Amino acid sequence: MQSQALTPKFRVAICGGGPGGLALAVTLLRAADGGAPVTIDIYEAAPELATVGAGISVWPRTRALLEELGLMEELRGRDRRGAIRETGRRRRSGLGFTFRKSDQAQASKNFFELQVPTNPLLIHRSALLEALKRGLNVPSMSTCTVHTSSRLLSYTPAEAGGVTLHFAGGATAHADVLVGADGVRSAVRQTMFSSYSPPVKPRWTGVVAYRSLVRREDLERLFKGHQAGKRAMVYSGKDRHLVTYPISRGEDINFVGFYTVPGAYESKASYPGKWVRDVPVEDVKACYEGWEDEVQAVTKCVKKATAWGIHVMDDVPRCVDGQVAILGDAMHAMETHFGAGGGQAMEDAYILGRILAHPRTALHSQSGKVDVVAALRIYERARFRFASSLVEKTRVVGKMYEFANGCEPDPDLVTSVHSAQNEDARKRGEAWAKRWGEEVTNLWRWQWDIALGKDWLAAEKMLLEEAGRTLEARL
Repeated sequence: MQSQALTPKFRVAICGGGPGGLALAVTLLRAADGGAPVTIDIYEAAPELATVGAGISVWPRTRALLEELGLMEELRGRDRRGAIRETGRRRRSGLGFTFRKSDQAQASKNFFELQVPTNPLLIHRSALLEALKRGLNVPSMSTCTVHTSSRLLSYTPAEAGGVTLHFAGGATAHADVLVGADGVRSAVRQTMFSSYSPPVKPRWTGVVAYRSLVRREDLERLFKGHQAGKRAMVYSGKDRHLVTYPISRGEDINFVGFYTVPGAYESKASYPGKWVRDVPVEDVKACYEGWEDEVQAVTKCVKKATAWGIHVMDDVPRCVDGQVAILGDAMHAMETHFGAGGGQAMEDAYILGRILAHPRTALHSQSGKVDVVAALRIYERARFRFASSLVEKTRVVGKMYEFANGCEPDPDLVTSVHSAQNEDARKRGEAWAKRWGEEVTNLWRWQWDIALGKDWLAAEKMLLEEAGRTLEARL
């Protein structure tokens, strides 16, 4: 990680030490221009680099990114300690989530299996963060320093160029480029759009997510052979659904229960109370009262839980302003139904990091090189539209999980399970499930489109074209 005595071409400040911020630092280190390294500072508000939450699912698109960053080997190594798990049996195609209608007392059936090209990886969040932190130690001409307990309040233009960062407690720092990877409540984004009216701010989706971990052995004692211990499940119902999947080599089951308050999103209601708070387990059980026994068994195993008010950023007009950029949740916070937030933050980081580290990027415009302001505009062109489009797409698929917006299931989907002689009812239920499944699959397809290589080539092409124009202007 130590550089030789070369003059850095510029200093990059990264606000936020989560997956997006760390992935940006790792990319800058790995892609460093040997003749002109970059000085990197990571500013994290917390006393240490840590993460919240439990399990995350890694789909083919994000897995390719982790391979590119050299992190998959680290994650595979941690598999011996139970940090990583693949769902389903190894086969030519993988099994994503299995869906089941469960908001009735009588037993239901699995009505759809989401088939994916490869099995998703189910990773504990701490395993991903540890792999990213180890990635900071890659041999590089660039240097990276982590500053913890450094909560950014705002930034201002610096007289000598670049930006001045202002932290809680009165400390300041200088950077040539500032990147806000500081989450849905981003101080960088708030400063960037401070003059906007109405303000650019997070919007509550009307969704509350109950998060917990369930011990598989507890569930097995209560409900022998429960499929939540073997595969990723979505238990669906009106205005709520429950997602479970095994992590930690199957010893734990990640539990995320969703409840949608009708009309809250449309009316732009504010979330009541703290966005993340501990709640009694009775609140979780009450949310799924009257659901089938398979769900009741899981909720009975919840020992402690937190409630999260899910907020999105669906009105961000841009992600770059001069020498400042935002990425991840600061730009496009989305609902969790694709398990895509962390992956998209890291994709932002990878493209941005490759652009900034490129030999044709310099602090100031030169013959055949672009300055950092132009480089950040290229990042915006490469990432903003696609990543922002996922905010709405994620909301649509979440509504489908809860049978909203005209997606109500055929009543025969459940009754046909208990009426084996009613062939017509069975066919109607199966026809509805087929249509529903096809629509959900189409919404998911982008997740297994491994587009990282072509996305970077497109961004580099824009960079080289812009650099070519600077060369022509000086001839």
